[in-house]
Amino acid sequence: EISLTNKLKSVLAKDNIVPYFQPYYSYRDKRVTEYECLMRIEWDGRVLNPGEFLNICQYTKSIQKV
Repeated sequence: EISLTNKLKSVLAKDNIVPYFQPYYSYRDKRVTEYECLMRIEWDGRVLNPGEFLNICQYTKSIQKV
């Protein structure tokens, strides 16, 4: 986990955070009504889903409330 923690700190320092926008489609209005922004990170040429890094962020207190 130490290696993973160090890599995560490097990713965050380099601002390799990638936003993904997921649309909410209203079947009633028959259109996209809003978007949810999802966080991903780029790491070693891959884009990681939160399940691959979120526990380490919580453990290292890299997550802050805004």
